[in-house]
This record gives sequence, C-alpha cells and structure tokens, in this order.
Amino acid sequence: ERREHVLRASGWLRQSHVSPGTRGDFLAGHIEPVRERIQAAMADASASFDFEAAASLRDWKDLLVSRAERPGRLAPRVFDRDAVVAVLPPHREPELVVLKDGLPVAFGVDMEALEILVGAIGTADGVGVIGREEAEDAHVVAHWAHLHREHAVVVTRGAEEGLQNFAGRVREHLTVPA
Repeated sequence: ERREHVLRASGWLRQSHVSPGTRGDFLAGHIEPVRERIQAAMADASASFDFEAAASLRDWKDLLVSRAERPGRLAPRVFDRDAVVAVLPPHREPELVVLKDGLPVAFGVDMEALEILVGAIGTADGVGVIGREEAEDAHVVAHWAHLHREHAVVVTRGAEEGLQNFAGRVREHLTVPA
C-alpha cells in the first residue's frame, strides 16, 4: 500500500513544471526550486483528494529540507568531468578516487603514486553507453563523497589541461602545510 502511495506521489511530481538547470542548481546546494516543485505537486495531489500521495510528498519535502539544513555541501559535483575526489581525514593518508567523465578509473591512498593514478584518465576508455555496472560505480563514489563531504576536496581537470599539469594541481590542493 505504501508503494502505491509513493508511485502516485512520483506521478504528481512528474506533472509539476521544472525549469532547465534545476538539477545542476540542486546538486550545488540550492534546494528552493526543488522544494517549490514538491510543494506544488503536494498541493495538486491534495486538491485531487489524493491525500496519501500528498503525505508522501510532504515527507520527501521534509527530508530534503532537513538534509539541506545540515552543515556542509550536499555532495561535490563530479558526475560529468575528469576529477580527483580526495578525502582528507584528520591524521590519516588521503583517500583518492580518480574520475574520467565522472566514472571511477583509479583508487589509492598513496600520494607518491598520484601521477600514476591521474595517468589512468589517459588510459581509460571514454564513456559510451553507461550500463548498470558503470551506474553502480558512480553511485558508490557519489555516496562515499557525500559521507565524507566535510573532509572532501574535489579538483577538476580543465578542458584542455594535460595530465601532468593536472596531477601537479591536485598535489598542490592536497598538500597540507606542516
């Protein structure tokens, strides 16, 4: 029964208007357009006497607002670019994930091997069709980055930037003064 309410709530949400760019704004931490969209869908469901779906939408809105009020970012935006996501936990080596077009291609904890890790961008195949395995990999990295967002640093590669220069910039960002 709960599943039916959630499916109906999703239907109401799909009917509400969203402007281009809302997804990017949301990932950057601007929740107001999404909150407004959920609020509008909730009002439409209530006006049609679909109170169970409206309650599900209210729960989603409350969850969104409570998560957004937590300190820190929602998650780093890295899903469409070459980047290094590094978690710098206190008193431990950094944990590094190298992404090519947003998908993980190398993992490591050794700053000495940074150039080798970043070099994996040049040897990895480009993204064609993203299948289930690639989507799961991206989901795991996104979840990991979100869990460690307080200590996460994201360095993105410039459009024409060479791998050696990019590795140097990553090292500069991750070097903690003694």
